Amino acid sequence: MRKILPIITLLLFVSITVPKAYAATTQASESCTIPHSRLDWRIDASTSTNTVKDCVIAQFNPTLGKLNSVSITAEATTDTVQKMENKDVSPHTMNSTVTVNLNLKNTASTSDIITLSIAAADATLVADAFDGTLDYAGTSGKSFPIEYAHDNTTVSYSSASDITQFSGTGSLTFPVYAIAQWSCTGSGNAQCGVDTYATAAISVTYTYEIPEPDLIINSCTTQTINNDTTGIYPIHMANQGNADINGDIIVTGTLPSCLSYQNVTSTNWTCTNSRSSDKDTFTCTFTGIVPAGASVPELPIKVKAHACTNLGDSYKISVQTNGETKTTNNSLTCSVGLGSTESPDIDDSSLNTPTPSVAIVKNDSITDQDNDTSASPSNRSPQVLSSNSSSNSSDTDSTVGNVLGALASTGMIIAIPAIIGTSLVGLVYITRRKKDKSDKV
Repeated sequence: MRKILPIITLLLFVSITVPKAYAATTQASESCTIPHSRLDWRIDASTSTNTVKDCVIAQFNPTLGKLNSVSITAEATTDTVQKMENKDVSPHTMNSTVTVNLNLKNTASTSDIITLSIAAADATLVADAFDGTLDYAGTSGKSFPIEYAHDNTTVSYSSASDITQFSGTGSLTFPVYAIAQWSCTGSGNAQCGVDTYATAAISVTYTYEIPEPDLIINSCTTQTINNDTTGIYPIHMANQGNADINGDIIVTGTLPSCLSYQNVTSTNWTCTNSRSSDKDTFTCTFTGIVPAGASVPELPIKVKAHACTNLGDSYKISVQTNGETKTTNNSLTCSVGLGSTESPDIDDSSLNTPTPSVAIVKNDSITDQDNDTSASPSNRSPQVLSSNSSSNSSDTDSTVGNVLGALASTGMIIAIPAIIGTSLVGLVYITRRKKDKSDKV
């Protein structure tokens, strides 16, 4: 029997998602504030008076990263003072209402980006008949306290065509329009007044990706190593981020006790090894630039196997570098397994040797009709064949012989198995007889 040699198989157990460029997502905001002022932010066509407030916003600097989306928020706070006086000789109920409309225009002032409609103030006065003094006080008038109101809304853009205008090194100017609409109802003889002020703020938030490297260990390739021999298994890594790695890449791993570190067969890596508790721990360093999307030079670790007998021994390999924040894919676990390169010998002593077939020959008692010229094809008796090992054939043997004899009378050359009972015992050979001169053609 041949000896079966144990071998060591270094196996990788890992689940890796489809590589995708990695970048940290962050935000930057730009804003402007319109100071507190009386509401009349508009262009008066009749007087060509322009009181529109301009909001200047810095564009997103493309050197910061890739711009993904833009959000614009407009908010306004109003403060309104209302006053009413009934000048009629009869009592009346009076109502005053103020609504503020604010519009943030696009940079060309051709359309609205945001519209706010603020219910700024609402007051009711139950007034007596005019008390003789127009002072918005007394029994026929009133000055109401300041009434505050606030509103805001946000719009977002993410399509390339919408956010292109926000990217650059300059600034964008957004015009802000705002007017107050007021109504006062009640007596036909009355006097009302209103003063409305507002402050507004426009903020733009840029959401973008900061390019950064993303170092990943792809695999530690499966290798087969015999006990008491050496082998090399390569560790493969890559930068799947969207920024270059420019610094040290450090790989560490502690081998199981049945594997000992030998060296690294690469000039790209510098490695050291330390041994503790019968286990080797290696530390390898690569210094250089690994572009975004490129592979790190292969790290070929040479090890020696000795007395590896246990399945399931495992060891962890880790990698690190500066400048990355995603580290969940920076390690793998490799396991040691046992296998065999040879199959065991098969003991063939119990196998049976096949018994050769027994040939069937013509019985000596059969008359040779090949030389009988008086026998015509129509009156010749069929030749009967039987085994020469027995003169007492069974009915089955006789039947088989009759069939074979009938076939022989046709003059054909045939070779068929002869069956005696249920056993295959040989072959029957029948040769074509010579034609007699008396045979008719």
